[in-house]
Amino acid sequence: MKKLLLLVFIIPVIGFAQIKSQIRGSSSSVEKLLGNWFVPHYAITNIKFYRNKKFVFNDHNSTLDKDEKLTGTFILKGPVLTLLYDDRPQQKFKFYKGVGTDNNYYIESMGKGGYYFVKGENGN
Repeated sequence: MKKLLLLVFIIPVIGFAQIKSQIRGSSSSVEKLLGNWFVPHYAITNIKFYRNKKFVFNDHNSTLDKDEKLTGTFILKGPVLTLLYDDRPQQKFKFYKGVGTDNNYYIESMGKGGYYFVKGENGN
């Protein structure tokens, strides 16, 4: 009876620890996302992610042939980064770590646009 009672108590605690670990993993991914990101060899196109889940995206609108400052909030769920713009439809990106000895992180668009970002050297 004591063993059964002990199992009834321990199983929920283990489950809670696993959930807590998943939450912690999510926040550490967000920590890696925060800061300045640039399109290689075209740094005028860049994006900055803030701790309060907001972003500022400096882009060039080729249709209008002018630079734009886009703002909004972001959601990071696993490898999927979603930008929720203040003035246009949302956009999805893939957020991932390099392979093998490449410890860098990358952001790549999942749809139209062909964006590819690398993190700024100082990470801020």
